[in-house]
Amino acid sequence: MILRQLRACLDIEGMNKKWGVRSLFLVLFLLRCQVAIIPFGDSDFASFWIWYEDFSEVVNANDTSKAYEMLSSMPLTTGNWIYLLWSAFVLILCVVGIGLYAAMYIRSLRIQLVSKAKEAGDNSFASRVRAPISVGKLVFRLIIGTIAYLVVFMMFFSILSYFAIVLIFITPIIVMIPAFYLSGDAGLIASVKQGFTYSKGYFFSLSYVVSIVLMLSYLLNSILSIVGNYSEPIASVLVSFVNVYSCLAIGRAIGISYCNMIDRVFTS
Repeated sequence: MILRQLRACLDIEGMNKKWGVRSLFLVLFLLRCQVAIIPFGDSDFASFWIWYEDFSEVVNANDTSKAYEMLSSMPLTTGNWIYLLWSAFVLILCVVGIGLYAAMYIRSLRIQLVSKAKEAGDNSFASRVRAPISVGKLVFRLIIGTIAYLVVFMMFFSILSYFAIVLIFITPIIVMIPAFYLSGDAGLIASVKQGFTYSKGYFFSLSYVVSIVLMLSYLLNSILSIVGNYSEPIASVLVSFVNVYSCLAIGRAIGISYCNMIDRVFTS
């Protein structure tokens, strides 16, 4: 059962509109390659790591005044900040890509189901299909949802860093909340409530699939680190491919799980 679910999630082109998936993959892949191979700004942090080692020693020695003094002279150049900000922006886009793929999968399935029902003359079946979200509404909700997630993340980052185990357990619920919102089935606040309500019966199945995809990604990245000893550009391209593919696979897992939860009459 789990292997069948995993195989379905890894088939990221398994969608009616393949050009949309390919375009999304290509954009994210090229951005990740750009950050790794020809980055904006300065990716040399040698001076910072030397400073960080000295700073850690001062902190361990409980020399507060010296620590504050060193913080004011942190050796990060303008180029370093440009590199960090652009890298963070690309990472955010990859996370947004997960939600976008899930929304694209849900929308594509519903359009396909309505079309097949009408072709078969089953208007009763077609009327029970939830209306697919329009492209304009999806783009608008994607922007609003991204802003909301960034605000919540910044507000609770320090708390979650101390309670990482809690984050692990609620991740399957968190990743389902965007599906409710981006599918057009619920508003922003209602999506949070429905994410907790509907995810209960699919908690472990989604956890297994997402965990396996992440473990496969980690394993492949570890293997590719060996390639980096011989050719760093080639390793960077391959790592970018694996990471973007993993993001879209997780997005597909979310989309499949969502359709099983909400559109179960169509996917059973």
